[in-house]
Amino acid sequence: AAAGLNRLDFSITADGALEGDAVPDGIRAVALDTELMLPCVGQGAIGIEIRANDGRIKKICERLNHFNTHTAVSAERSFLREMGGGCSSPVGAEATVDGTQLRLRAVSFLNDTVQRAEQAGDLREPEALGAAVAAELCG
Repeated sequence: AAAGLNRLDFSITADGALEGDAVPDGIRAVALDTELMLPCVGQGAIGIEIRANDGRIKKICERLNHFNTHTAVSAERSFLREMGGGCSSPVGAEATVDGTQLRLRAVSFLNDTVQRAEQAGDLREPEALGAAVAAELCG
């Protein structure tokens, strides 16, 4: 959401007013910390799709890959897949890298009660961490 506001050249003032071209008067906004609200899976990561069998572009894109972001998003997407979800699923997740550890926090609104889980795992096994967090929430 912050990227969208930036693209529109909108800003949130210190007193919470949303400012920018064509913003109606009286609109208020606040940036939410992830300790308060987890984002949807993959937020803040850029994905690039290329043509099949385009080796030249594949090489260029491989150089653009950011290991920590790729690993974090892999854990988040594994969590979402194991939850049986997609873009409109009422779940959120955020993975962060800390040294050789990967930490995944997740929330689910799929049942009558809000469920939260958090686990850490090996940086080299992001899919396993995502699956473990989903299993904790579904179990």
